[in-house]
This record gives sequence, C-alpha cells and structure tokens, in this order.
Amino acid sequence: DLLTDSGTSAMSDRQWAGMMLGDEAYAGSRNFYNLEEAIQTYYGYRHILPTHQGRGAEHLISRVAIKPGQYLLGNMYFTTTRLHQEMAGGIFVDVIIDEAHDPANLHPFKGNIDLGKVEQLIATHGAAAIAYISLAGTVNMAGGQPVSMANIRAASEICRRHGVFLHVDAAYAGAALLLPEMRGLIEGIEQADSLVFNPHKWMFTNFDCTAYFVRNKSSLLRSFSILPEYLKTPEDQLVNNYRDWGIPLGRRFRALKLWFVIRTYGVEGLQGKIRSHIEYGQRLAAVIAAAPDFELMAPVSLNLVCFRYRPQAALSPEDLDRLNEQLLLRLNASGRILLTQTRLSGRYVLRMVAGQTDAIWEEMEKGWQLVAEMARGMEV
Repeated sequence: DLLTDSGTSAMSDRQWAGMMLGDEAYAGSRNFYNLEEAIQTYYGYRHILPTHQGRGAEHLISRVAIKPGQYLLGNMYFTTTRLHQEMAGGIFVDVIIDEAHDPANLHPFKGNIDLGKVEQLIATHGAAAIAYISLAGTVNMAGGQPVSMANIRAASEICRRHGVFLHVDAAYAGAALLLPEMRGLIEGIEQADSLVFNPHKWMFTNFDCTAYFVRNKSSLLRSFSILPEYLKTPEDQLVNNYRDWGIPLGRRFRALKLWFVIRTYGVEGLQGKIRSHIEYGQRLAAVIAAAPDFELMAPVSLNLVCFRYRPQAALSPEDLDRLNEQLLLRLNASGRILLTQTRLSGRYVLRMVAGQTDAIWEEMEKGWQLVAEMARGMEV
C-alpha cells in the first residue's frame, strides 16, 4: 500500500515488472519470497501473510452495509467476499440455479440466480432482513459462467418491488462489452443499482483499475461524504467531488492510465484484441472437446476454458482430482506455462484463458500441446 496507493509512487522498475507479469506478492510467487526475506530481515517477523487491498475494502463495506443477522444473497460466492460478509454478522445464501452445480449441464447462463429462491427468502424473512443481492457477472466458483440480462432484469424487478439493493459485478468480462456483438449481455443493466468491472483484468490496464457505475450517486454521498469546514469549497455544487464517492479522501489518478490505454490502442484496437481472445477461447474449447481423454467442465462463453484430463483408465472422482492436481503442478513447475485451477461442483478443474495483451493463437496452441503431452506421459 505504501508503494502503490499512498501517492508516493515509490515502485522500482522490477516491482512494476513483477506486477505486470502477474507475479505479485502472493504465497508461492517469486516476489512473495523476496517480500518475506525483506520483512524478516528488517522487521524480524517470523510469519508473513500477504493481503489484497480490495479485500480490505470488502471488509469495510461489509461492516457498513450489513447488520448482524441480515442475509446476503448471491450466485455462489467469491471466498473472501463471503468471509467478510459473515465476519460482519451476515448470513450468506447461495441462490444460484441448480444447473450451475452440474458440470455436464450446458445451460447457457449458469450464473443465473433462482428467482423462486429469492422470492421465498424474502417471503420467509422479510425484505428488511436482506442486506443486498450481489450478482457476479462471471461466476468464479462456477467456472466463469455468465448471468443473462433477462435474469438481472427479473432480479431488479424483485429488488425494486421489495426495496432491496442490487449490485452487479461484471469482473473481467465487462471488457467484452466493448464489442457491439456482445452488448446483448448488458441489455437492461440500467435497472441495477450499481455495476463494476475491472479494466486491469482484460482491458490491458496496469493494476489496479476498476470502473464503477451507480444509478443514484446520492446513496454513495450519504455513505461516504464528510464535510469539515476546511474541505468545503464554492465548487462543491458544481462538480463531482470524488473525495465523497469512496472511503479514502485522496487517491491515485487511476483514470489517467486507462486514458493512456485507450489513446494507445484506440477503441478499434481494443475491440480487435478482445475479439481475438474470444475466438482463441472458442478454438481451444473445440480442440479439447475433440480430444478423447480430456473433457470440458463448463460451457465456454468468452475466453476462459475450464477442462480436465480424463484418461480411459477407470478412476474414482477423488483419484481423478489428484491426477489433475499433479498435472497442474508439473505444468507450472516446467516454467513453460502457468495455469490456474478451480473446483466446479467439488471437482478439480484446470483453467486456461487467452487474455494477455499480445496473446496469439500459436502460443495458445503450443500451451495446449504441452498440456496434452505432459498429461499423457503421466502414470495412471
């Protein structure tokens, strides 16, 4: 925080390079060990636990927005988000549709919430017992599955009828809305109370940068505005003073780097890259689907592909999980590729995504060939 968010901008070229490579100070990264060594040397602490600043914001917002005993409804959850909600005394309830828990189901919008479950919870506990409904536009715990705008519109109608706040987190997939052919994903979004997406995830902007849209800014101002005498100015009624739109009084000029990205690539350049990434995801999905010893674990709606190795040998679900976990460890240890994992309906799944600024299909193809070669060379 001192280096990146205090306004000192005291980052070295190697530190910025580490962030651009995605090798931030999370446990297991090279920079984590550099951080651990430095802190142990200068502060003498034995144990180091790196944290993410956004999670701190989640903690504060949860404390402000949630009263003990209130319910938080969502389409599955992001692990730390649920933790902070429950630390604030909230009760998380997963209202995602049942199809999301079945990897073999090809429902096109497995991130949708079950509207009947929402209505039942409101009828049982009352609207005042619902702190808010949070919809993740691409559900991490369900393999990046999307939410349909028809579902969001229906959820919005329920929220308006009962006076419940509805927030939509478009996460990384919000960048796809730069494409005219993808605008259908967001039709009717004006009915939500707020929307965010992260240009630092798929719009080629250096970490961190979040685009935040609100339907009624007065809600933010009532929550965050503080007006001691020395902060009042004659211009307060003429301009948006973003000091009052969030927790910190001061902040870095994140919009400037996003402006540079847009000026560098142009709208058409950004559209071309995102369109190519979606194409690569679809091509990779087709290749994996044609492989007899691999299987797709979720529909591929954009550029994220969830799959696993499933050899012909009869293996228990637990053994299959262990086999894929070992495969991931070997792949990443090779230094030639870096994949991530998740669990879908309890099953261990590998993830491969085309999202790096200069990604090309030839590299994606090489990556897949390495996965297949290494998997088929393992003892089963």
